[in-house]
Amino acid sequence: MLVLRAREHWGLVPLEGSFQAEVCHQVCQYLDGVLMGPAMVALARGRIFAQLERGPLDLDTLGGNRASLTQIFDLLEIQGWMVREHNRVSLTACGLYAAQIGTSYGVTVSYLHS
Repeated sequence: MLVLRAREHWGLVPLEGSFQAEVCHQVCQYLDGVLMGPAMVALARGRIFAQLERGPLDLDTLGGNRASLTQIFDLLEIQGWMVREHNRVSLTACGLYAAQIGTSYGVTVSYLHS
């Protein structure tokens, strides 16, 4: 459900070019970050980012909870960090950068409420 909301920009549809548009954009970025921080840490700790940094991955070769990984990969796609082609996923240039700094979000994420 949260991935769907992120895809729909959290239901925020401001008038283009208005002050409200800037506020909505900032709120969307904040809400996206609340999801992306823990996702980045999980992918970094699970060594999935390390695998993706080496090149495209076949989804069938990944262990772990397939439903959760699918949701996380959807989030990465929404952010423009990942591309899917059939059953293979690969990181974009922005995604490669995010993968490199993924572990640095561990402390920040530890302050989120459980």
